[in-house]
Amino acid sequence: MSAPSPGAVTARTDRMSIVLPGTWAGIPLDDEKSSDAAISTLIRQRVGRDDRLVTVRRDARDRLREVAREAREAGVAQLALSLEILPGVPFPASFVTEYRAWPRAEDATDVGARLRALLPEGELMELESGLAVRTWAATTIRPGTQDIPDVKLEYFVVVPRGDELLHLVADVPVDCDAELVATLFDAIVDSIRWYPEVPAPAAEPDGAPRAEPGVLARGGAEPGAAAEADVTERDGQ
Repeated sequence: MSAPSPGAVTARTDRMSIVLPGTWAGIPLDDEKSSDAAISTLIRQRVGRDDRLVTVRRDARDRLREVAREAREAGVAQLALSLEILPGVPFPASFVTEYRAWPRAEDATDVGARLRALLPEGELMELESGLAVRTWAATTIRPGTQDIPDVKLEYFVVVPRGDELLHLVADVPVDCDAELVATLFDAIVDSIRWYPEVPAPAAEPDGAPRAEPGVLARGGAEPGAAAEADVTERDGQ
């Protein structure tokens, strides 16, 4: 997701893929320099260089850098920014994903109860991507000098092994029906598809690991490689 392009974006990490409808931009989180460079490029593409928009560019840059900094400090796996939901239809939103360990629980067998404990006000959902809990709230934020409407959504999805959680947070600063926003992101979270676990290589008799032919790393990426994103056109879009 390095550069925004029209069409549905299939964002891939080494463990799963997720379909993001519309036009999205991915912000690298490897370090501050790469994050700032991507944000500057994005702002130039979307806002332009008109001197009359210098304040708009500065406010947008500062806000996005703050979002990226918070994401890096939290160990977020992926940060995506929505630009348009359809061509010519702006839809500002941010979407972050991270993996979390389960909190300790007396009864580790009742997965539903453990999810509800994470978000007591949330809704338990059986998705194709896994058992999940979701909550949303309509609120306001003040990125500059004025309050603007904002819809915040939070999800916890059980990963296939069951020993870990995928945590997703969406922030949609737009004046629209919050329930429709929740329905949209429910579909996005339900689009998650998990890659098969790659077993650890067996050891040779002398103790050296035996390489598995054709397998580089989970998801087919070189170890340590940055997250990959493929942009694909869908029929009818």
